[in-house]
Amino acid sequence: MTDKEFLHQLRRGIGRAIIELKQNDNREKYKEIVYRCCLKDIGYDTQIEGTKGYYLYTAISALGCGDEFLEVITKAYMERLPHRLMQQLTDILLSYVHDGSSKAETVLRDKYDQLKERLTRQKNFPYRYCEREQFEELMIVSMNLGKWRAFKQCIEDAGDIIQARKDDKCSYYDWFLDSAANQFGKSKAWNYLNKESSVSQNVNAVVSEYQKVEQARKNHQANMSPITLKILIDEIQKQLLDQRPYGIIGLCMKFAREASKEELIDLAKYIKTENNDYVKTHLLRIFRRVDYPLDIEYLMNLAHSNNHELREAAIEALGRFKDEQIHDLAMELLEAGDTDSGLTLLKETWEKSDDLLIRKVVTKSQRVPHYLQMDLRDIYSKHRSSACGEVLMHAYRNGECSFCRSEIVTAMGKNGVLTYEILLECQYDSYDETRKYANKSIKRRGLNQ
Repeated sequence: MTDKEFLHQLRRGIGRAIIELKQNDNREKYKEIVYRCCLKDIGYDTQIEGTKGYYLYTAISALGCGDEFLEVITKAYMERLPHRLMQQLTDILLSYVHDGSSKAETVLRDKYDQLKERLTRQKNFPYRYCEREQFEELMIVSMNLGKWRAFKQCIEDAGDIIQARKDDKCSYYDWFLDSAANQFGKSKAWNYLNKESSVSQNVNAVVSEYQKVEQARKNHQANMSPITLKILIDEIQKQLLDQRPYGIIGLCMKFAREASKEELIDLAKYIKTENNDYVKTHLLRIFRRVDYPLDIEYLMNLAHSNNHELREAAIEALGRFKDEQIHDLAMELLEAGDTDSGLTLLKETWEKSDDLLIRKVVTKSQRVPHYLQMDLRDIYSKHRSSACGEVLMHAYRNGECSFCRSEIVTAMGKNGVLTYEILLECQYDSYDETRKYANKSIKRRGLNQ
């Protein structure tokens, strides 16, 4: 394997890189690549897939450079870190701890103390660092390692910060308290908090601030009115000038969840009368989540719109239906090079004869964008094909999202194109569920070595 190939696999978290480190007698040549990846965030979407910390620790162990890398990671960890890199390094250090390293545990504690001290006096919290969130993550790490005793100390520390700051910037620790309830039981955790809040100012500060935010949230939810079509249209028009639709997305999702069949019909009828493409597009996006209730001919016409966003919204709405004319449009778009739109329309309309064209358009480039990963995952999870091996392998090797890769692997299994070689690689994948799936599949097939 060339250095370029190794880096390509390592950054994506694919098990082939780990196997290369385990089997290559000249594994030392990859040391610098592993070193760089440890000190750079190589995650794609950590909210979904987590970090690649455990995976990178597996690479470090395969290199046999544990002590050397721990020194480097320790030095980097005590610097001011972007949030996601901090998460990756934390997971690497936790892997050291789980292998018995008391030094790594000390490093985690030192970072905890550093952040605690900083939060008592820091005025602003740049999004790049999110150090309040970093501290709460280390509270959870501390509790997981130190159990009940650590839980009580973390509560004291959080209360100490709240009282030192006398503001609301570091006063709400719901993630930590939810984790404590899961670990110890909600009754035990809150019995302690309620009892100690009467004798400890720090505990009382944590409980009071938590309850204040929770009550405000309940009051807000209780006072929320149903989202009517008129309210939705008014809000979208208000946002028209500054082009910031972030609040609108939430309103549209709520409308999609709660609207009656009659309200959805009224929405579809209104869209036909709306002349502003911006308003029309946001209203049409509701039908990504619920079926469009009128004749799809109107959507078919919009699918040829010169307005890219409007066209995309129409295609996403059409992608929920199985219809011959939608399939024909998918073929037309794929032939024209619009892979994203074409595959979206094949999620329900795929036919066996489509595999050749899909393979042609997908494998013409080594790059596999996230949307393409998701489309292929959805198509071949829903439809059976014995000819999808090459295209799914291409997505497996080159897609950046390890969560989607896990579902690509599952689709390969469902379609009978998952080889033993790939299953062996998946045992070392960066994503937990992929490793679990591989181990179960190997055991089920009776292929244990």
